Amino acid sequence: MPAPRRDQAPLPRPTRLSLRSGHFTWRESAHAAQAPRRGHDVVLTHHRTTCLGYAQDDNPGGTPVQPGPVVDLRTVHRGDPEPTTSTPGGGRILGIQAQIRTEFTPTAADLDRLAHPRLCALAERAWTGLTTWPDFTRRLTAHTRRLDALGVRRHHPATAPPSSAAPARTAPSA
Repeated sequence: MPAPRRDQAPLPRPTRLSLRSGHFTWRESAHAAQAPRRGHDVVLTHHRTTCLGYAQDDNPGGTPVQPGPVVDLRTVHRGDPEPTTSTPGGGRILGIQAQIRTEFTPTAADLDRLAHPRLCALAERAWTGLTTWPDFTRRLTAHTRRLDALGVRRHHPATAPPSSAAPARTAPSA
């Protein structure tokens, strides 16, 4: 049996976690599938689609970021939260969460630029489910006008070329 990749480590055995505690699955989508079957409630936080502290593009002069992969707007939009409401083990998918490690983000302006507009894509994916890229960008255009009116300092990608990465699986499919 080959050794698991670092980003796909199985849950250690035996794992005895309280059924009264919620769990955040960030490293491997298989953990998000296993935990509810074991009776645990889960919040999806897969780092390849919800970690907004990673760079949005490969611009070396951009906002300071934590080390890691590029997580562009399309990658966040294509993430697959698809919360499952019932599982055989009784656990539930409670929702999805984004995170930013602020030790790599020196100013509030940098924090705004890291979060927006990717947070819009994550919210759309969590609340609406899968939508087409043109459909999302149409709504995003209207929403960025609101962000601008509020003075939110956001990332301004020159273009949003198709991401070369495969869609990340962040939750069990129904």
